[in-house]
Amino acid sequence: NVPKIENYRFHVSFISIGQGIDDDMRQKFIDWVNNYPKKIVFEEAFWGREGEVDYCFKLSEFSVSEQEGFIKKAKELLSGSTLVNINENVPCSHKK
Repeated sequence: NVPKIENYRFHVSFISIGQGIDDDMRQKFIDWVNNYPKKIVFEEAFWGREGEVDYCFKLSEFSVSEQEGFIKKAKELLSGSTLVNINENVPCSHKK
């Protein structure tokens, strides 16, 4: 039996290239998510020695258009950092 791999609608990974993550951007992003007009469920997966962390969103509480709006705004917010990887419809790769 091969376990089923579940994709998440939106995946944000704060990465490091030897000097830690962009923690200011991570905090800004988490504050934005926590204050979003609609309650958002997400999973947090810490995976590295320098604070690397993934945020995985199914966004099942949103309609398709609400998902697209959330993702668009998130990408705009996160575009100011080179230490953030953004993907859509992928597994939460570092989830334990």
